[in-house]
Amino acid sequence: MLKPLVPSKTYFFLIHGLNSSGKSMLPIKYFLERNYMYNTYLIEYPSKSLSLNDSILYVNNEILKIINKNDYKNSILIGQSLGGLISMKIHNTTGLKPKMSIAICSPLHGSKFLKYLEDNLHSTLQDKFYRPVYKDLLEMNNIPQIPPMHDYKTISSTFLDVSKYNVSNFDGMVYLSETMYEKQHHINIPYHNHYTIFFSPLLLKYLNKILF
Repeated sequence: MLKPLVPSKTYFFLIHGLNSSGKSMLPIKYFLERNYMYNTYLIEYPSKSLSLNDSILYVNNEILKIINKNDYKNSILIGQSLGGLISMKIHNTTGLKPKMSIAICSPLHGSKFLKYLEDNLHSTLQDKFYRPVYKDLLEMNNIPQIPPMHDYKTISSTFLDVSKYNVSNFDGMVYLSETMYEKQHHINIPYHNHYTIFFSPLLLKYLNKILF
């Protein structure tokens, strides 16, 4: 359990997903600033053109433009999709340990859906939509992924309530099993997809419960 946060010493960094921008994280930014007045920053990075490792290093450099290394322990990273994966891996890659990472609808174990697209899309479409990070996500499908060595939570969405209906555990981009490491650290929000989760009151409710 996290200790109560101290506004003047806590930093929130919001990391968007692939092909997106910091604007997608504005609902969370407004929620944090309106209710708690914490130091909240949108982190932008060129997700379309970078590999996973380069994305992690880029995001880390952007964070270090705002805080110094000693303040990293007071930072909380919240990322959606690829941004959540970056938040989970930033410690292992850079050696800098945040207070907590929260991944929302993130492909923490790679992407089976991406593999499906690779096998079924015509080559011309594959070239059009290709991103360097795709190679990393496909490779992750075959390599066991371990949880980060710091506090973390994972949040997912599914089209229907998987506890009530025998349906595919899918949000339109990632499968439920890909979004978590351990069930005790995980929360699922039904009746939303990969993008509409930002408009779920439950998302803000759970963030409030996790953080405060």
